[in-house]
Amino acid sequence: LKDEKPGIDGDLHLRASSWFKQNGMLDEAIEHGLKAGEMGQVVSLIEMVAREKLMHSQTSSLIRWIESLPDEVVRNQPYICLVLAWALMLRGGPLEQVKSCLAVIDHYSSDDQLTGSAAGIRALLASMDGHPQESLQYSHQALELVEEHDLFTRSLIMDNLGMVHLMLGDFDAGIEKFSQAVEISQQAGNLMISVGGLCNMAGIWMLQGQLKRAWEANKEALDLATDARGRRLPVAGKALLGLGEIAREWNDLTGASAYLEEGLQLFETFGELGSILAYVSLARVNEIQGQYAAAQEIVDRVRVMAREFKASQMDDELVDCYQVQLWLAAGQIQRAKQRLQETQLAEAVKAHVPTGR
Repeated sequence: LKDEKPGIDGDLHLRASSWFKQNGMLDEAIEHGLKAGEMGQVVSLIEMVAREKLMHSQTSSLIRWIESLPDEVVRNQPYICLVLAWALMLRGGPLEQVKSCLAVIDHYSSDDQLTGSAAGIRALLASMDGHPQESLQYSHQALELVEEHDLFTRSLIMDNLGMVHLMLGDFDAGIEKFSQAVEISQQAGNLMISVGGLCNMAGIWMLQGQLKRAWEANKEALDLATDARGRRLPVAGKALLGLGEIAREWNDLTGASAYLEEGLQLFETFGELGSILAYVSLARVNEIQGQYAAAQEIVDRVRVMAREFKASQMDDELVDCYQVQLWLAAGQIQRAKQRLQETQLAEAVKAHVPTGR
């Protein structure tokens, strides 16, 4: 048939794409549209599903679809660049690609909505770079420009403001902003920020020793990130990480391992930074059990991941801090001392090494 009718593959894929679109199966419509080479139709379909995918932390498919488009198509579609930038930010990079998207969006600076959304992305970039004051300025600019009814973007910005206040040491203000982010995101149906905001508040409560309250917040987040069939959304990895941390503190090491390992499976499709955090937590479980070799094996693996993850330096510092803690626990005092001298991590380690179990 292919020999008799050259080009029939493209025609069949185009017809399949149209059929799937008419029947509400937009993911399948996009896949067939890409195979048919109908990039205009693919762009329209991605625009239709983008918000829902982002709100359900399903960033991998969005990124793959957009990266399958020709560069010239993407560069002429500012909204597609915006979607790609948000998806990349929520996954954790690559940040250079995010900045390339922002450069395209800047050409359309007469559009306040686009400019405000770009400011929101720059606010997240500043937070990841460890510049809370700069992030604060971009966040306020974004809130001034983004339309009131754009609850998706406003919830992301409010969540970032919670993180900014946390970086500035104001936990009460952080909890207030995270709570507002959850409220806005629930109005918008943005499960990703609803779950993330609850997990962020749980993290603060855990630091304050309110483990039961933190546990309940993480459980609520996990319930939100689980559908009626018991399937977890990728963002559920955050809640599972939190539950694993608390279970470890309660000395439920079997439960901690189970939560962390399930979380790791979800982080594979959601974000590499989450994987790094979960692996370090899992190494701590092994350390508590006296399984220092197993803990070291995890650290060696996660150090490579941290070096390859270019979105933030914080993950590298976290791994280095835990490496020192592990050597101290294993009695390798000289190695720990040498690493401290090499990396000047003394102050950071004080923040990560517990005073007791």
